[in-house]
Amino acid sequence: MAEAQRPECPPWCRDHSAAGLHRSAHDRIRLGPAGRPERGFLAAYALALTDVDAPESRVSLSAVLWDEPADVYIPVATPEAAGQYAMLVERLALATPKQHRELAAQIRKAAAAAFGEAETGDGA
Repeated sequence: MAEAQRPECPPWCRDHSAAGLHRSAHDRIRLGPAGRPERGFLAAYALALTDVDAPESRVSLSAVLWDEPADVYIPVATPEAAGQYAMLVERLALATPKQHRELAAQIRKAAAAAFGEAETGDGA
């Protein structure tokens, strides 16, 4: 159960640390087939750091797989961007797993071109 709200907490805060990290209440979306062990989770929640010079609220999108070395945390700084991410996720529901992998490869290739770096991620 979350602690009582502190005076420095945003009104939506339900979980906070001594380091000034505040998160809203959220449900994790379980990854993996029903009746089998969970492989990880997806989540979205409001987030704020209050122990900084210019605290800002934002949305954090998270994807965690227990057997992978890197977790995914994407900060979303504006309501417009959050809306765009939500629409993208809704449209991704129409794609097949193969199409998801093709899009991931396109994102890595575009990032390499745009930022002049080697393609990022494992590409699995």
